[in-house]
Amino acid sequence: MCFVVTTIIVLLNSCEKNQPPICQITYPEDGTEFNIGEAILITVYADDQDGNINEVMFYINDIEVSSSNNFPYSYNWDTSNEEDGIKTILVKAKDTEGISSTDEISIILNAKFTDSRDSHKYEWVKIGDQIWMAANLAY
Repeated sequence: MCFVVTTIIVLLNSCEKNQPPICQITYPEDGTEFNIGEAILITVYADDQDGNINEVMFYINDIEVSSSNNFPYSYNWDTSNEEDGIKTILVKAKDTEGISSTDEISIILNAKFTDSRDSHKYEWVKIGDQIWMAANLAY
């Protein structure tokens, strides 16, 4: 009888499958607007209920830009050389068994500066490593 019970327990335990890890972008939020030239710290919550996270990979518009093997999972994205428009950020968390999960958001990079006092938008230009306004403030 003991052999039958042990066999059933072994069979039930062997039927358990590896669960995919949890993967969630915690910053920035979907739809957030940034100005070109800002550094954006992309942060990710990743956890594996039945094992360990092996790697978290960061993609900008389908191009892998970084990976992290240690908590906290983050990537500091320098947008200085980016074009304006909508950018897709995708992160992929992979566990030690090779199972993965992804999360994806879109952000907007602006080539204009918005004055918070009157919401007036100003164009700017990048000269070398410096950013200059292309017009005087209207405020």
